[in-house]
Amino acid sequence: MIKNNSRSMSVQYLARKASNGYVTIYARIEVNGDRGTPFSTGIRCLEKHWNGDMINHKHASADNEELAIIRNEVKMVYLEMRKFRMSITPVTLRERWEKFVEIKSISLLGVWKEWIKMKGKVLKANTLYNIERRCLRFQEFLKETGASDMDVNKVTRPWADTFINWMRKHKYSVNYIAKLVEELKAVVAFSVDKGYLYVNPLLGLKYSRTTDAERVYISSDELEAITKMKFFRKRLQRTADLLVFSCRTGLSYADLMDFDYEKHLHYIGNQACIKKKRVKSKVEFIVPIDSVAMKILNSYDYKLPKIGNSGYNMNLKILAEVMGIRKNLTTHVGRRTFSMVQYQQGVRRQTIARMLGHKSERTTDTYYLDMLQISIEAELDLILSA
Repeated sequence: MIKNNSRSMSVQYLARKASNGYVTIYARIEVNGDRGTPFSTGIRCLEKHWNGDMINHKHASADNEELAIIRNEVKMVYLEMRKFRMSITPVTLRERWEKFVEIKSISLLGVWKEWIKMKGKVLKANTLYNIERRCLRFQEFLKETGASDMDVNKVTRPWADTFINWMRKHKYSVNYIAKLVEELKAVVAFSVDKGYLYVNPLLGLKYSRTTDAERVYISSDELEAITKMKFFRKRLQRTADLLVFSCRTGLSYADLMDFDYEKHLHYIGNQACIKKKRVKSKVEFIVPIDSVAMKILNSYDYKLPKIGNSGYNMNLKILAEVMGIRKNLTTHVGRRTFSMVQYQQGVRRQTIARMLGHKSERTTDTYYLDMLQISIEAELDLILSA
C-alpha cells in the first residue's frame, strides 16, 4: 500500500471460485478507502494453492510475476497521476492503467513518421525534407545498436543521452544535434498527445546550441575577392552579391529577402541608410549604405534577388569551394563579418548593436568577445613573426 500525506492506494487480489476446484484471481483497486469494482486478471489456479496474495506452487512463478507487474504498473500510474495533480478514484486510476497497458507496444519509428506526416501539412517542402533526413540519423543509430525499431515506452532520459552521445561520437555539429533533440522531444510529446505514451519521459531534456561553437567570418581579402569575382552561373553571382551586400550592411537573410529600397531607404544628411525593423525581433535598426552596397543595388535596379534559404546556403557552399575559402559559409556569416569590420574601424559596441538591430547588448557581446579574441590572435601573430 502507498501512503503519503493522508493519501493511500493499494491493489488487492481476491479469489473467486470457478469450476473443478479452481479459482480466478481478481484485482481490486482501493484509493483513500474507496474500493473499486474487482476485475479479472485472467489468472487461474487451484483454490488450495492460493494464499490470499500469491500462488504457492513451484510452477506458478510466471503467474506470480504477472500479478506483481499489475500491482507495480498501477502504482506507477497512480504516482504519475499524483505528480500531475489529476483526480484519482479507483475508476479513473483503473482507466488510466488500462490505457497504459494497451499502448505498451507502439513503434517509435512509426510514431516519428506519423509526426513527420502531420508536420508535412504545414511545413514547406525543404523544411520537411531536412526533418526526414534527420530521422534517418535515428534509424542509423538503431541499426548500430542491432535494432530496426524500438518500443516508444522504452524512451527514457538515459536512452536519450545514449543517442546524443552516439551523435557526438559521429561528429555531428552541436546545432545539428540540438535540432534533432528538439525533434525527438516533439515526437515524444506527440506520442503523449496521441495517447501512445502515458507520460513524457523527456520533460526537461535540453541540449543547447553552444556559444563556444566556431563562428565564421570572411576576411577583408576574401570579401574583396568575392566582390571582384564575376561568376558564370547567375545563381552564384546572385548569391555572391547577396553575401557581399550582407557583409556591407549587416542584414540577416530574412531582412535581405524583406528589403524594399523605396520603403526602407532613409537619408541622414547626404548619407543613404537602411532603416527598418528586423523580421526576427521587430527591433528597428539603421545602417549606412556604402558605395559597394549601392553598386549592387543599382545592378539589380534596386530590387535584391530572392533566393530560398536552403538554396542560398547550398550556393554559399559552392561559392566557398569555387573561391578556395575553407570555411563553412552560412546565411549568418554576413552579419558576423559586418560586425568584425565595424569593430576593426573602431565603432563602439553600442553603435554596432544599434546597426545590427540586436534586442539585447548581450547578443552583441558574443560578437564582441569573438572580435577581441581575433584581434589578440592577430597581434600575437605579428609579435611572433617579428
